[in-house]
Amino acid sequence: MNLFLESPQQEAERLLREQQRQPYGASTPSGPGAVTSAPPSPWGGAAPYASSAQPAPQPAPQPMPQSAPYSAQPAAYPGQPQADWERYSLEQETYRDEMAFNRKRASARKRCGILRALAFVIAVPLMLIVAFVVSYVLTCILNGASPDDIALLLGDLWARVQGWLHL
Repeated sequence: MNLFLESPQQEAERLLREQQRQPYGASTPSGPGAVTSAPPSPWGGAAPYASSAQPAPQPAPQPMPQSAPYSAQPAAYPGQPQADWERYSLEQETYRDEMAFNRKRASARKRCGILRALAFVIAVPLMLIVAFVVSYVLTCILNGASPDDIALLLGDLWARVQGWLHL
């Protein structure tokens, strides 16, 4: 996706600014429809494929009117109605929709990262506790404890944990 979309009005303004920056006589036509002269032939004169079309004379740059700084409305450019800057632009709306989608996706990614971290903080100790209890029960079974003995041993284990935690 090209993030640097340029309306025809913006392109014309950019070309006008480029023309104003170049010294007089050093302008090179650029942009769509620009005509350039053919390079000279090494044997003198123009190259055989050169066209007889000369570059069109450039109009004298007009100074852009200045508006008050930070004004609510932009300044009107020469030959441009005041309402042109309010014109509907599909590119701008598409770009705005893309940016909104990217913001939503980034916030969802942050939420998922936070939930993943919380799950990690809670799940790891729980898995360690479950692993300890399972290994304790299996050790008791290997030592020959009956189901009633395992229930009593687990009750004693819970009483010890409550004693350590002072519940």
